[in-house]
Amino acid sequence: PRDELDPRARVEKLMRNEFPSVSEDTVFGDAMMQCWHGEYASIASVQQDVFSRLGRSVAEDEALMQAAMERMAAQYSLLRAECEEYMTKQARERSY
Repeated sequence: PRDELDPRARVEKLMRNEFPSVSEDTVFGDAMMQCWHGEYASIASVQQDVFSRLGRSVAEDEALMQAAMERMAAQYSLLRAECEEYMTKQARERSY
């Protein structure tokens, strides 16, 4: 919000509790206001609220994240093996 303002002016407005309108955001507008007014007990509370608004649970999200991390690890292993093979081939070609 408030992209028309330079970053410093945006921060100053927030510090003066001058918040942009969130009425257009029917899903997260009130959650933003609650954050700005310090109405959540913790970041975990914000996370739970956001996930519930999205129809997901924290446990589901953690499971998705774990699966993504496992896929990334597998891709990393394959990429590393390809790089090592390439480097070995390049070293052999240079030694001739």
